[in-house]
Amino acid sequence: MKPLSIGKQVTLGESILEKHRLCKHCLVRQINSTENALRSRVRGSSPKTCIVCQGLMSNLRSVAKEIVSQLSSYDYDTFQIGSSIPTEIQEAEDMVRSEFKLMGGETLKSALSRELRRLVSERTGKTWEYRNPDLVVHVKPLSGEVYIRPKSLFLYGRYVKKTRGLLQKKRTCRICRGRGCEDCHFAGKADDPSVEDRLSERVLNHFKGRRLKITWIGGEDPESLVLGNGRPFYAEVIEPKVRTLEKSSILDPGGDVFISTAELTDGNKQRNINFIFRAKVQASLGGRIGRYKANRLLASFRDREIEVHPVGGNKVLKRRVYGISVDKLEGREAGLEIRCDGGVSVKGLVGDEGFGRSVVYVSPNISEVLGMPCKCVYFDVVEVEHPAPTP
Repeated sequence: MKPLSIGKQVTLGESILEKHRLCKHCLVRQINSTENALRSRVRGSSPKTCIVCQGLMSNLRSVAKEIVSQLSSYDYDTFQIGSSIPTEIQEAEDMVRSEFKLMGGETLKSALSRELRRLVSERTGKTWEYRNPDLVVHVKPLSGEVYIRPKSLFLYGRYVKKTRGLLQKKRTCRICRGRGCEDCHFAGKADDPSVEDRLSERVLNHFKGRRLKITWIGGEDPESLVLGNGRPFYAEVIEPKVRTLEKSSILDPGGDVFISTAELTDGNKQRNINFIFRAKVQASLGGRIGRYKANRLLASFRDREIEVHPVGGNKVLKRRVYGISVDKLEGREAGLEIRCDGGVSVKGLVGDEGFGRSVVYVSPNISEVLGMPCKCVYFDVVEVEHPAPTP
């Protein structure tokens, strides 16, 4: 709307004030003017009796002070502020605009947010950013409620597991099946110790986040160790208060499960989940094998494509075994080392009897090649080949 002349602004302002009580902030917005243009010519009502903002515009400094106080516990460089106001306040502004056919002026919600951004920026020295801020502040000015939602951080790391008997992922509570109950403290997860617990505790303590969401790069059995430089993983730190990575507080080689390396990454980049792993396997054989069968085993799995049949699925996956070697043979016990694509079940590759919910069927497998039933007693992951994401 083209700005009116000062005289017409004053006349229109006087007409509005004859019928409605508006503070000067709301009056000049309706006329699409500047505060100085009407300051000396039209006197608005008391801010507390303004039918539009109900005193909100004159109270923004105290609201900004509360926001700054709460932001003091957060690490950030950029921010965004949004506000919400009751429906009845918006309706009062719409009523005035409709009655006097006013168009183009700034809305109360927009004015509140804009002024709060200015005040907070001045007091903190931080930069307001619209598209991708470090955190978003949502405020309800009428009640003084302030909600802060930091942007997630994304981490790429590797973990080493040096003790047996730990699950990788937390199990769903068997009582409530994830809905939440007294037995699981309404978390929906069982209390069994897990690698997920150890990683979450370490990472969340550092970043002071609310929750950790992990994307696993492969998995291992509870009885498996993860050695070498560790298994890679991606993690989203949800609502962190700290946004810098101090590796000395994240990496702790003294624990039974520890993070061996960690880097902050760009969450917008695609995550590579393809990998190759090497594992040492302790297998129980259905009979003794001599040099001939051992050599046959090595030749059968030298850079060979295999089929993986997921449990309960109809789709057959193609994976590759790059090599199998025999470390030792003692009677019906064999120590094997395998190197293959991620997604290959070690137990399935050995050929455990009774394929079912816990064992993925793999073809061909070691049992088929040797012509005898074989079982994986346990296996340890000794190396995972996976490229770290570019910064």
